[in-house]
Amino acid sequence: MKKNINITPELTNFITGFRFISETMHFIAYILDNHQRIIAVSNEFTSEFSITNKILLIGKLLTETDLPLLQFYQDNHEIISQQNLQVLSDKKHHIFFEIMDIDKFSHLYITHKYPIIVDDESIGIYVYMRPFSLQRYSDLAFCSYAKKEYCIRPWTGKYELTSKQLLVLFLFLRNYSYTEISSWLSAFGMTMSSSRVNEHLENLKIQFGAKNKAELKKKATLAGFPSLMPRGFLKSGSYLIDDYLILLKGHTQYPIVSHSVLAARLSFNVNSIASYHHDDNELISYIDAFINYYKNTDDAAYLTTYDGGTVLAKTSAYASIEDSYNVFIRSNRNHFLNTEQGSFLDILKLENECKIFVRTVIQITTITKQKLILVNCRPFHTVNIPRIMVNIFKIFSFPTTKINQKYKITGKQHMVLFFYARNYSASEVASIMTMLGHKMSLTTVNEHLKKIKLQLGISTQQQLLDAALIIAYDLIPSGLLNSGSHHLTGTNIENWIV
Repeated sequence: MKKNINITPELTNFITGFRFISETMHFIAYILDNHQRIIAVSNEFTSEFSITNKILLIGKLLTETDLPLLQFYQDNHEIISQQNLQVLSDKKHHIFFEIMDIDKFSHLYITHKYPIIVDDESIGIYVYMRPFSLQRYSDLAFCSYAKKEYCIRPWTGKYELTSKQLLVLFLFLRNYSYTEISSWLSAFGMTMSSSRVNEHLENLKIQFGAKNKAELKKKATLAGFPSLMPRGFLKSGSYLIDDYLILLKGHTQYPIVSHSVLAARLSFNVNSIASYHHDDNELISYIDAFINYYKNTDDAAYLTTYDGGTVLAKTSAYASIEDSYNVFIRSNRNHFLNTEQGSFLDILKLENECKIFVRTVIQITTITKQKLILVNCRPFHTVNIPRIMVNIFKIFSFPTTKINQKYKITGKQHMVLFFYARNYSASEVASIMTMLGHKMSLTTVNEHLKKIKLQLGISTQQQLLDAALIIAYDLIPSGLLNSGSHHLTGTNIENWIV
């Protein structure tokens, strides 16, 4: 440890908890003192940024390093320094969207910064980075019904695509037409005609070995391209997103505009811990490490014995959802194993809504061969992408279509609009609805869309798309979700939450 760092006993305790939790849960994380100097980094952080010796970082500012993959911190030194000072002075948890241009892709992170507070003074900052993949809410439905349509972890090494091909493919996979792709790219200063877009797609068909555009879409999806952000689409930097978060839930009641989808600001609170005292000193050290770490976060987590009989420690955030989870566990006992390791999509259907969680379970074997289970439950707080595109990147404007506030959409109409808002064609909507157990023909889909247009008093397809975006973007119909616990092995879904 460098001599110019003053490590207080409180920081020492937190670092102990940080090492236990970050290495167990494989967190990309680091700790700064109140002068923004690095005092601890996780193994996952060094792996993510190809750092061979973490000691080289200790006692330094991130901007003082000359490591290639940390160039982002030098390029954005001023804004990141201001953000850190804000966390220290506000004494509040803030969330940032960090976009790092590496090779042909932008690496996206949702970065949490928590002040470490002792006696009402900020003595440091805990920084926790979650890799963020571009979410496709429709894939939650596919996953919950065990369909193989949802996006797997990216595996793109087989394909050598140019920067322009990646941008064209990115928009093509989101169902934009040639004209729309041309307009989007032109807005980014890359003038490209519709015919040139078609030429790129023809070349992409050859590179993917696809017979047609539908097969190109399928092969590119199976390679994980929909969850990747091509470099140049968004400007590299660090952006405060506290006000652009939403809590995604499944809804069974369908007002025309939901007032329940609001900014999901996650404020900093020191959680109270309910702990179990035991004579085993090693067990006590694990409990202490849990407490030292989680009292500085908002996470819903608990530590338990392998048999699930004794909860050793839990955060107040978990205590607030514990009753709902216990009901869920009892009702899904046939395919719910408390001790199974991995990440799971838990969909709890309660009265008029579905609650959605990503639950991570880690098994721990102590020196004395006792087995413990560490569980982290994350409510599906995610990023409101349209609002970020409007308010931060200024490349998208919200629709101006007027909607009759008295109109209530039906459950089936909401399902249709949910996919229509994501640029799925009417025939694709019919196919998806049928696959998910809501048998629906193309004719029926068009009838629903026609009725919606009539009742909303709109006439054009663009107005209908605008209405779909307003009504159905951040509201997922609960009828599309299958209650239960669904394994996330091989998917990117756990990276869609903040």
